[in-house]
Amino acid sequence: FLCGLHGDCVRPLTQKALDRAKANVDEKLVFVGLLERLDESFEMLERLFPVYFEGLSKVKVGHKMKTPEYDVVKNPEAKAVLDRLCRFDNNLYKYVEMAMTKRQRKCGLKTSFV
Repeated sequence: FLCGLHGDCVRPLTQKALDRAKANVDEKLVFVGLLERLDESFEMLERLFPVYFEGLSKVKVGHKMKTPEYDVVKNPEAKAVLDRLCRFDNNLYKYVEMAMTKRQRKCGLKTSFV
């Protein structure tokens, strides 16, 4: 979805699609958030759009979802296949995580990301 409707944005994903998605995150989206950091995402929405999201940061959902990891896959061959198949998605996830953190700091907000 972050890639858009351009012809490069088809499945299976390609490097072109990944590059376009990253560019869209940087150039076209004011806000990016992550479910794993929902409370922080709410704080940033409230800071960026106070008229629409006033009080949202007070809503604590206690979301405990962990960052996606493949450590549950014990078979090294299966893990290698998953890593290869998901490489563009994993790369984009890490990019969005860094973009969110950068935007939080610009807004003067604390971040849980190191």
